[in-house]
Amino acid sequence: RDHSYAGVCRNLNRIKLCMEAGRPVVLFQLDSLYESLYDALNQFHVVFGGHRYVDLGLGSQRVKCRMHPDFRLVIVAEQETALQRLPIPLLNRLEKH
Repeated sequence: RDHSYAGVCRNLNRIKLCMEAGRPVVLFQLDSLYESLYDALNQFHVVFGGHRYVDLGLGSQRVKCRMHPDFRLVIVAEQETALQRLPIPLLNRLEKH
């Protein structure tokens, strides 16, 4: 697991490419990325030119990313681990199964 700033940037770029192409993304033990994806998890997007855009953020930096209608983002975590390690605002954004 690469939790360095460069690693987080690299992983966010991979997610951005999948988001634009409509490929699903499954995240497991990538806690360092979740806060950057809050707007996507909230389904908070803007529509411009018939396309949906969502903010991806890293620290104070934000970038608009085109979101394909078929894009899906899945976070996999065991319930006990999630309750202990994930922030409550993030837990509130997730569907629980």
